[in-house]
Amino acid sequence: MKNLTALRQRIVIVLVLLGIVDALCLTYLLLPSRTDISAQREALSEAEQQARQLTITMAPLHDVGAKLKKADADINDFYKSRLASRYSEILDEIGKVASNTHVAIGTVAYKESRTSLPDLQSLEMQADISGSYSELARFVNALERDKIFFIIDSVSFAGQKEGQVRLNLRFETYLRIRTEES
Repeated sequence: MKNLTALRQRIVIVLVLLGIVDALCLTYLLLPSRTDISAQREALSEAEQQARQLTITMAPLHDVGAKLKKADADINDFYKSRLASRYSEILDEIGKVASNTHVAIGTVAYKESRTSLPDLQSLEMQADISGSYSELARFVNALERDKIFFIIDSVSFAGQKEGQVRLNLRFETYLRIRTEES
């Protein structure tokens, strides 16, 4: 019985100590001085600003699946409408532009190479052209604006004779490689 009384006293002491610890913890949690209200408001304001920034950053990604489908369709349209599928189309178009601008085309050389893009082949061309200055300017401008996609790389002066200017024109285009699906 003596042991039981001593055990009861110890249990009561432990319970009283735990009650005091609980009371201190509860007081700590309820005291407003634990965290500054202005610091809480500032943290909330920063979090709201960060959320607005993330919303703005993520806006372009909204409906990205539909945008990718549209981009794919735009690429296919560009391939079909602006890239030739035969060499003769390219040469015919250059001849038409030259005829319309009254420019004479001398030699035309080309070099083909593969690209990293599927079903496309790069075609680098070099042509000697001659005509008056204004005709040559119209030719270069018309070639850049043509329905077939041409990229002018360089224009170099090759000489002049009796009012006729000769230029060496380097440009490139792309050729659609026909596939079984086309």
